[in-house]
Amino acid sequence: MKRKLFIIAALAFAENCFAQGALQNDSIPFLHRNHLFVQATVNDSVDCHVVFDTGAANIFGVDSVFLTQSNWKPKVNGRASSGGNAGRTIVQAIFTIKKPTEVSFGNHRESHQVIPIYQLRDIAGRYADGISGLKDIYQYPFELNYEHSFMKLYKKDNPNLEGYERIPIQFEQNRILMEAEVMVGGRSIKGTYLMDTGSPGVVHFTAAAAEKFQMDSIPGKRSVCDVMRNGLGNQTNVSNIRMKSDYIVLGGDTIKDKTIQYTPDGVGSLGDEKMYLGLIGNRIWSSYNLVVDVQNKALYLKRFKADSPENNSYDYTFKNRTDIGPGWVVHSLIHDGDAARGGMELGDTITAVNGRNVASYTWEEELRIYEKSVQVLDVKGLGGEMKHVVLEKRADWR
Repeated sequence: MKRKLFIIAALAFAENCFAQGALQNDSIPFLHRNHLFVQATVNDSVDCHVVFDTGAANIFGVDSVFLTQSNWKPKVNGRASSGGNAGRTIVQAIFTIKKPTEVSFGNHRESHQVIPIYQLRDIAGRYADGISGLKDIYQYPFELNYEHSFMKLYKKDNPNLEGYERIPIQFEQNRILMEAEVMVGGRSIKGTYLMDTGSPGVVHFTAAAAEKFQMDSIPGKRSVCDVMRNGLGNQTNVSNIRMKSDYIVLGGDTIKDKTIQYTPDGVGSLGDEKMYLGLIGNRIWSSYNLVVDVQNKALYLKRFKADSPENNSYDYTFKNRTDIGPGWVVHSLIHDGDAARGGMELGDTITAVNGRNVASYTWEEELRIYEKSVQVLDVKGLGGEMKHVVLEKRADWR
């Protein structure tokens, strides 16, 4: 049922794009739901929705639960080394050397001989069947259009760059790097950053950058957020520090009053990284249409959405795991926040919101849960005990 709902939603987005004249031949529709979800087909027979991640380079990986529940039954016959925001680890893998696995994204088709198997839904929720960076996309100019929710590889023609600003980039180890500046508490953190569409946030600094720029000593309000499974890798729980930035400069554009974060004990791509200071995520990119042209070492940006103030929010997040259990698993909690004081803990399961069983929520309704001014939560603790928690939406920086 969930796959059918996704396909209907994707088609609705595509029809809307065609109506606006934005979706072109060879374009691939996506859904922006914190992550970017793209519909894919494996071996012309198995539909899935895949998180598009520029940091995933040439990888196509699948979620372990999706693999168990789908009609695709390949032989799991090997292991592979995998890395991400939570370090490196060894995962099971599917090796199809003699007859590579074919994966299609719209009109884009690619072959894979090694397919790692991840616990991806622990990180991105039940709608994440896999992860991909689209193989070899950097051989051609590549458009990522957030305004009309499509991406496109320009294999034959050239993108229309009228009104776009050109920003120089570097391309190293399948990573897109650029210069930017983040001002926090009057301190400038200027240097090289990584473009990361796999990150749903604003800017996430590495542990090395936090130490180099002594971010713990920057004046201003901050909050500590405990997070389960911060990304792919072997690190389970981590504490992120959140602060309000003064502004962020990207090319000739300035973005004001956004919440950034850093991880003092980060590992993997958030650890002792020498190539970049931090990751720039979808809460920045989603205000722009952009074209990546690796061959000419350029990123082209065109803003279509003005900055909006960060509104009141709740001090916890969840991941929908109704694919394997009774509800939504508490994924992050602010230290001494309302949710934590109400008795919620990482790993608890939210079974109902405002008297309604969470299993009955559609994907769209789930996303709008955070918009409600009051939440009455029924929560099942890790020990099986039931909790009744009432939360009010409040200002982030009070």
